[in-house]
Amino acid sequence: MSDLARLRYFVAVAEELHFGRAAERLFIAQPALSQQIRKLEQQLGVALFERDRRHVALTPAGVALLPEARAAVEQMDRALAVGRRFRSGVIGRLDIGYTPAAVGGLMSQIVRAFQDAHPDIELELHHSTFSDVSAGLRAGEVDAAFVRLSRGSA
Repeated sequence: MSDLARLRYFVAVAEELHFGRAAERLFIAQPALSQQIRKLEQQLGVALFERDRRHVALTPAGVALLPEARAAVEQMDRALAVGRRFRSGVIGRLDIGYTPAAVGGLMSQIVRAFQDAHPDIELELHHSTFSDVSAGLRAGEVDAAFVRLSRGSA
């Protein structure tokens, strides 16, 4: 088990001040949660909780650790969210080729509308000449292109 997972468990117990409720929240068995908290305490060399059969409270060490543990867990969650967003295509870079005939004077409106809808995707525009009617698609220089096919090329 990772240190970060143990910190996540610690945060849950610290917020619930109850091992059973924290275990339910984390979707794990209470004995497994208790074991992981004990391992974290052994790793740190301090008790994080004062506990008996009816009462759970943070020790001074637990109070000191809680904001740092929360920050670490939240930062990891944000980092994982960035990875998921990148994988799903809502963050990253998109290279767009275009020929002036395909977009006329609409390119700025197209770009603005796209950026409003997808603010985390960086657009890189590649103006193409009439000699490359694929606007870079065939060569793999762009991810997508606005092109206007001539009547005989369809």
